[in-house]
Amino acid sequence: MSGPDTDLPTFFKILAASLAADRERNRAAGLPERPAERKHPAQKASKASLARQAAKVAQAKAAAKNKRGPKSRIPVLAAAAAIVIVAGVLAAMPRGSEPLPEQMIGAWTTTAQKYADRTFELSAEEIAFQQGAGGQMDRHPITGVHSDRDAGGTLVYVIEYDNDKSTYEFSFVYQPVENSIRMKNQPQVVWHRK
Repeated sequence: MSGPDTDLPTFFKILAASLAADRERNRAAGLPERPAERKHPAQKASKASLARQAAKVAQAKAAAKNKRGPKSRIPVLAAAAAIVIVAGVLAAMPRGSEPLPEQMIGAWTTTAQKYADRTFELSAEEIAFQQGAGGQMDRHPITGVHSDRDAGGTLVYVIEYDNDKSTYEFSFVYQPVENSIRMKNQPQVVWHRK
């Protein structure tokens, strides 16, 4: 190194050459390199250190992939496909697949003045409503039957039926002790089987 009149760029060149020579001597002697200095979190990593880290991550991913192998994905894909198929089949099934209970099949009438001249009939395949005193029955195919408990715990039956390509619901409560039906929307009117 020269005297105090050496300019700063020359000083750094000499310092870098000296450090490089020290590193070469240490490698030649088999001494371990100095551990990398920790950088303050605010300092940015160099492109070279980022490249080294990316290479290590890529190697780790490749090693993990080689351990799993391509066969390990087959059971996962098969299970996923099975779940999709089962969900599709369940979604395609008709919602009301319960049979109509035997004690509900038949013609039903009421003594209520407003509906005294009317009846309705239930069968396993259709529901029919009498239109006026003439006795003509308006018949509709049943598309589903299901039952649920309402908020009070009462068992409510719902018959879904087709009416000119639209689905309607007929909701009622069946009382087995009285052998009666009460419509969900008109609980005061009691219907009895003929």
